[in-house]
Amino acid sequence: MTNHHQNPMQIPTSTATPATPPKYPSFSNQDGQALQTLVNALLSIDKSLHEQGFDINHLTAIYRYYDKDGDLLYFKPRFDKDGKKWIKPCWYDGSRFHLGEPTKGEHARYSPKAKPLYLLPDLTTAHPTQVVYFVEGEKCASALNRLGFVATTAGASSSTNTTDLTPLVGRSVRLWRDYDTAGQKWLDDMANALDGLKIAFDVVDVDSMAQNTPLAPSDDAHDHITRLENAQAGTLDIYQNIQNLPLIAGTAYLQARHAPKSVNSTSPAKDGDNDKWGKMVAFDEVKNIETPFPVTAFPSLLAKVVEKTAYYQQVPLSMAGFGVLGALSHIGQGFIDAPYINSDYNPASLFLVVQGESGSGKTQTIKITHKAILDFERSEYETYKDDKRMYDNELSSKSKKEIKAFHEQNHKPADPRSMFGSGSVQKVMQGFTDGNYQNASYTADEGANLLDGASLKAETAGSSIGAICDIYSKGIAERITISNTGNQIAYGVRLTLFLCGQDVALKPALNNTRLTQQGLLPRCLFAFPPDNRGNRMLITDNFATDETLQEYWQICHNFLSLPPEQGKRKQLAWQAQALKLVQSYWQKVENSQRKGGINHNAKAYASRMVENASRIASLFAWFNGKNAIGIDDIQGAIEIVEYSASERRRYDDIATDITDAEKLLQWLVKKAKETGQDKFYLSYLQTSVTPQHLRIKQTLETALELLSDNNYIYLNTETTNRRPKRVIELNPALLNQC
Repeated sequence: MTNHHQNPMQIPTSTATPATPPKYPSFSNQDGQALQTLVNALLSIDKSLHEQGFDINHLTAIYRYYDKDGDLLYFKPRFDKDGKKWIKPCWYDGSRFHLGEPTKGEHARYSPKAKPLYLLPDLTTAHPTQVVYFVEGEKCASALNRLGFVATTAGASSSTNTTDLTPLVGRSVRLWRDYDTAGQKWLDDMANALDGLKIAFDVVDVDSMAQNTPLAPSDDAHDHITRLENAQAGTLDIYQNIQNLPLIAGTAYLQARHAPKSVNSTSPAKDGDNDKWGKMVAFDEVKNIETPFPVTAFPSLLAKVVEKTAYYQQVPLSMAGFGVLGALSHIGQGFIDAPYINSDYNPASLFLVVQGESGSGKTQTIKITHKAILDFERSEYETYKDDKRMYDNELSSKSKKEIKAFHEQNHKPADPRSMFGSGSVQKVMQGFTDGNYQNASYTADEGANLLDGASLKAETAGSSIGAICDIYSKGIAERITISNTGNQIAYGVRLTLFLCGQDVALKPALNNTRLTQQGLLPRCLFAFPPDNRGNRMLITDNFATDETLQEYWQICHNFLSLPPEQGKRKQLAWQAQALKLVQSYWQKVENSQRKGGINHNAKAYASRMVENASRIASLFAWFNGKNAIGIDDIQGAIEIVEYSASERRRYDDIATDITDAEKLLQWLVKKAKETGQDKFYLSYLQTSVTPQHLRIKQTLETALELLSDNNYIYLNTETTNRRPKRVIELNPALLNQC
């Protein structure tokens, strides 16, 4: 028999179709682009999903929760990889995917105290005499549903008391627990809940099943069905087998549970009650994971462009995101200046550095994010060639006496190109000082050529670095020569850097102390995504016909087509709330540079974080046609700057032998062996853990989260003296190791 249960993605979770137009947006499991957008959004939001190395290839199911009329309320994507799984609730607003449930504010679709049952439309339309199988999880419910049973679940053992069970009133329910201690607790809770609502029920006797056929720990309904399928049982045989499973009447079960408990139990006991412990993941597998890229920090349209670029070109989100920022900076720097937290204004230009190995998609990214710029410059260059040809032809027809008058009456056509991918710093500067352009960008997929180019190694290296920094901060371009003759200066100019490069080329530049000390690298934003080769999908869709990208390109083209402002740029203002937020952020960054702070050893980089945030926020506001920077603009900009700072620190840590999480774990194990305890209050760690930098709240929380995600510790809350306290419990396997 063919196993129909290996790919839940292809199985509809409900056959009900709304009779009226849907109340809430939905999406199809067959829409590859929507699924890629979902995965991209989750990777940017959820750190644990990212750290465990999940991608779209590990998306095995989407469990949809509907209301009784068949309208999608929320859903749970499921990822499986190497025995690890990830399942969390999400919802869709028609344009973006969100992590969590839609139960708050204007987006509320149901009460958090009355969550819907899984497969509710099928339950609602089922014949009243059909038994409803109630299981612990969606995977089991879906497997039973595909066989023709009416099945449902609350989705999690902890959701029993917050799920609306009233659709079960008047029906007969059959409870089927997982074969572990957590399953026994779930069964007790469900039995009490159904009894409280006067709902008739019985129980699948898994202990009796285990006496006939040994069950593995955590065995469930899905495992039972899979075993029968592997034994070549037909669908009808499996259906009848399940109908004939041993049962316990609900009243008898409740009486037995309330009777004195026997010392022995047929449920498997695992070392250290390790149904809550998974396999510990080696640190080499989780160390130095890329910081999740904050796609949702971008305005709505731009966020979609980032996701679609990542989808069509199969590049990391960070590379796509930096591509969008590079395009915005190239165009926007000519139209606006960015306000600082006082009355000063700075250029809105950005310096961006992203790592990418050869063939990882740097060139392909620029084809989408910079398409409008490339098309516009190509068109302008063709016009320039025609004008220059006419100019040269007319000039060649003049006599020597007429040439002077011709030059006085006619300007020689200037090359309109302002986006470069090669050449030295001095060549770029010469274009400014010669008046060829006021706004330019060095946009290269081999960007280390500039950072590590000859002009930064030559005798004038210090001046060259200073010249680039002056353009960034002051909008002044100065051409420097060794002889100091013929120096020229251009004012009111702007330069964007969007540099992609291989690690082998970037590393010498990033380790160049001169580039840091003179301020070039601290002015940059960084992304160091992992190599995605080997995990890409073949995308045959044509991005040129994508409506979202076409809208983005049209907006960019409209800006590019505007007449030059002759150096006059609009100075954006702050909205009151946005100014208050950026001032608060300034203080936070300042405090982070104190001894023991997260930026104590990166003060040069920290000193530019607020300025870069204001530039990004200005570009966001400008692109959306605003006259002032709003709180959403600066919030998103801060997220991107924090991402960059985290990436830069991570790059410095790549060569370290041990992470903060490993240091914390070593300390915990040592203390456990010294004291004989395997549990510690968080407050104890906050005052006692060494090295002392682990006492910093953010550092400690990050380390604890990493240890918890990879099953080294269990985070819990205990109430003592009516006060909740966080408790860290060590995996018993750690203390059993020699």
